[in-house]
Amino acid sequence: EEARSWKRLTPPPRRLCFGAAQMDASGRLWFAGGGSSIYRGARCHGEVLHLDGGAWREAGELVSPRCGLAVAADARSSSFFALGGYAG
Repeated sequence: EEARSWKRLTPPPRRLCFGAAQMDASGRLWFAGGGSSIYRGARCHGEVLHLDGGAWREAGELVSPRCGLAVAADARSSSFFALGGYAG
């Protein structure tokens, strides 16, 4: 059996709490939303980022900033969906 281990990644451009991550069909890691804390009144963010060659790249914005959201990817249509959450 292959040994599994954790690997430290490059941190995102800012600290993000309570966002959502998803791996796409090509193996790219995506991260959306997040905020300053998990508590009511948090400053929420709307960036969508992806990890590209060890560096985080901005890939767009959510329709509105969200904390506590869920994300899903559809490999057939190369679509990325962000659902739910709250805006602070």
